[in-house]
Amino acid sequence: MKVETIRDDCFLIYINNCYFTFLNWEDKDEIEKNVKKLILKLNRIYHLSLLGFYKMDIYINKKIGMVIELTKMDDFGFEIDTIDLRVSLFLNSPFLLEVNDIDLLKGHNYIYINHNKYYIDIKDISNQQVTLLSEWATLIYGKTADRIKKESQILKLSF
Repeated sequence: MKVETIRDDCFLIYINNCYFTFLNWEDKDEIEKNVKKLILKLNRIYHLSLLGFYKMDIYINKKIGMVIELTKMDDFGFEIDTIDLRVSLFLNSPFLLEVNDIDLLKGHNYIYINHNKYYIDIKDISNQQVTLLSEWATLIYGKTADRIKKESQILKLSF
């Protein structure tokens, strides 16, 4: 798990699927309930000072886990330690890995190229390959991943 503070009012939380091995990835209510519990726990542990109304977008990929974008919308009229969450779930969201060096993708024959960067869809590779590539790659998800897939050229390589 990784928590990034983008701004005082915006957080990105990356959660590997091993944290939720018990979770039914098809049950939206169960996902929402467990993620809300996790957010409250992270607020206590990391002293994130979450207070107010937040938009929480959850991008889910069963193979690797989820990315949560937590953005403060308002804090007027909220009491101390009060958090209200508007949750949007994106089940089976597209996830890509972005790399600068095509040599990292040797052995893969379905690669997207866009603006001199190379992308591979996580669904096309094994969990072990995701783990290995994630050391050098940037995770791209949601609308950005959709846009990249639509705008990219597809390379068919034979290394």
